[in-house]
Amino acid sequence: MKAILSIKSNNDYALIAWNYNEYIPNCIGFALYRKINGQEELLENQIGFADDLENNKPYKYPSNKYPIQRFVWTDFKVYNGAKINYRIVPIVLENNIVKEHSAKEIPYLKEDVIIGTGEIFKSYFNVGLVSSQFYSKWKNNLGSNLRPVDIVHSDQSNKLRNFLGGELSKNLFQLLDDVIIDKSKEVFLALFELDQEDLIEKLIKIGDRCHLILANGAANNKKIDKNSQTRQRLSTTQIELFDRIVGSGHLSHNKFMVVCNNSNGNITPEEVFTGSLNWTPNGLFGQVNNGILIKDNKLAKEYHNEWLELKSAKSDYTKKLYDYNSSVKKGTLPLKTNTWFNPLKDEKDLQSVRDLLDNAKEGILFLMFNPGTKNTLYNKILEISKQKPDIYIRGILNQEPVTKGDKLVDLKHPIKIFDKGKTYKTDWETILPSAIKEQDGWEDESTIGLVRIHSKVIVIDPFGKNPFVITGSNNMGPKASKGNDDNLNIISDKKLAEEYAVNILANYNHYHFRFSSKVNKNYKYKGLTKDLKWMKTYLNEYRKRELDFWTK
Repeated sequence: MKAILSIKSNNDYALIAWNYNEYIPNCIGFALYRKINGQEELLENQIGFADDLENNKPYKYPSNKYPIQRFVWTDFKVYNGAKINYRIVPIVLENNIVKEHSAKEIPYLKEDVIIGTGEIFKSYFNVGLVSSQFYSKWKNNLGSNLRPVDIVHSDQSNKLRNFLGGELSKNLFQLLDDVIIDKSKEVFLALFELDQEDLIEKLIKIGDRCHLILANGAANNKKIDKNSQTRQRLSTTQIELFDRIVGSGHLSHNKFMVVCNNSNGNITPEEVFTGSLNWTPNGLFGQVNNGILIKDNKLAKEYHNEWLELKSAKSDYTKKLYDYNSSVKKGTLPLKTNTWFNPLKDEKDLQSVRDLLDNAKEGILFLMFNPGTKNTLYNKILEISKQKPDIYIRGILNQEPVTKGDKLVDLKHPIKIFDKGKTYKTDWETILPSAIKEQDGWEDESTIGLVRIHSKVIVIDPFGKNPFVITGSNNMGPKASKGNDDNLNIISDKKLAEEYAVNILANYNHYHFRFSSKVNKNYKYKGLTKDLKWMKTYLNEYRKRELDFWTK
């Protein structure tokens, strides 16, 4: 019997996928053993058998007694720098006795996997899932009466806030702390929103070595400045502050920082931090976001040049700015990095991604926020799904609810989930599903704001010969391409693609479970099954395609 085990990871968690080419009789799931830094432990399952009274208690169960009934599983309890490995043991039910089938186990991989990120491309993710079971249970265990909004806006002494911020907040804070200490460093920032106290304080400490272009945020015209309080505060500091107050039809939507070395007045760009993150409490702790640090002098210089063009344009959209943005910017060879700056007049950035999507061979994964309704990259992915039905595609689109001023106009379909070749529109119940609130052991969940998925990322063929990650501040639609200050990075790097793929699937699974509970109102999940044909039933054509993708 041939069996396959694959471990994919980023610096937050690991995704384990396994597969057998033959059915194991009486198999009702799997025990998972993890080796972390050389120490083996049996992993636990939080779900018991449906016919077991113990299932009614919110316990954690050893997976060799209450097995994992899936073939793809995410381990959230690993940490950056750890050496990890796993072995999989089938669990069979014989004469009503649950036992390990050690003859069919999949042993540890020969080499351990190190939890972490790359050297040149460093990806960082937050948790941001305020509407989640781990958040609700942790909050209750801490005895906290604070609302999610209070925790998100709290200081660094709040452990739950720091957990929600994950590696993204930790590494952004550390990056700024390093600049504070090293007096030879300067930073050049172009920010859409700035309202996170920790970050503001660090920029103030950097002082005159901080050069900041601050936009007016999500404003409809030049008379509204969403960053007015921060702007007024920073105007009395040593920070070199430039206003970019743009009008209707535009957003100064960048979120990038260039770290430079200043040697006797000579500015040398060294690295750039960009991604989907708005520098706000919600951005860091209340939404799903990503950040990427690119340690490449050539690309950092291109970002610094863009910063200079924005500074020169002030609050206008000049011909000089459009001309500079009209060509793709490349990183140092042999790095395969192409960056587009917006606005553009002809959607060259989107077209370059459409071409890559057309050439996808194995799979497409995505998280998107507010790309628009027509000619977006989301529309292109829908088109690919019809043209190439055998390609594995999973993703979530978070469409911001329609508002007029501060009044909510429409909250019909804030979340769209792409699954099995179809797009499912769903309402707020996907995030807070009443269908499972009464389930045994299920804690009431709460939320803040209307935006849950704020990442803008597409991963193409992450485990194939030509993997690509597309990410940045660009919302991946014509509005962002033609109208906004934005950036879109197209990177071909296998390690980076794996890291983003793991993050996307973890978020997809979180919301897909809530979605399934919403649409299947007549079905209440009661626990694990003891169906002796479970494995055969589970491994349908849809699952086979999924396992082929993740075990490659």
